[in-house]
Amino acid sequence: MAFAKENRLLGDNITYKINPSVKKFTLRDLGFNDTNAENFLYERSLDVNNPYGNGIRIKITFKNDLTGFKMSIVTGNGMQKVNIFKDEKHKSDVDQVRFILNNLIEREVIIEA
Repeated sequence: MAFAKENRLLGDNITYKINPSVKKFTLRDLGFNDTNAENFLYERSLDVNNPYGNGIRIKITFKNDLTGFKMSIVTGNGMQKVNIFKDEKHKSDVDQVRFILNNLIEREVIIEA
C-alpha cells in the first residue's frame, strides 16, 4: 500500500488524514520508531491483556517528510490485513483502535476527514 494523505482502516467508516501541524518529535514522543527507510513506524498489539503476544496489531507508518501515511490492522506476523469491524467478537480490539486513534487526534497527528 502506498503512502496517502487520507486513509481508512479495512472495514471502518471513518477516514483519517494528516494534521498539517504534525511534527516529527510528536511522533517520537508517541512511540513511533525510525525505520531503515527513515520513515516513522508505530506498531502495537490490540490485546490489552497480553500486549507482547502475537495477536492482532495496528500498524501506522508516516513518510519521512510527513506528506503521507498508511495504516492497517494486521495479523500477529504482519502478513495479512484483518477486518476487526465486521463482527462483535473483536469489540475490545475496536475499542483499543479507537483509543489509539483518538490519542493521535488529541496530539494533533491526524484528524478525521
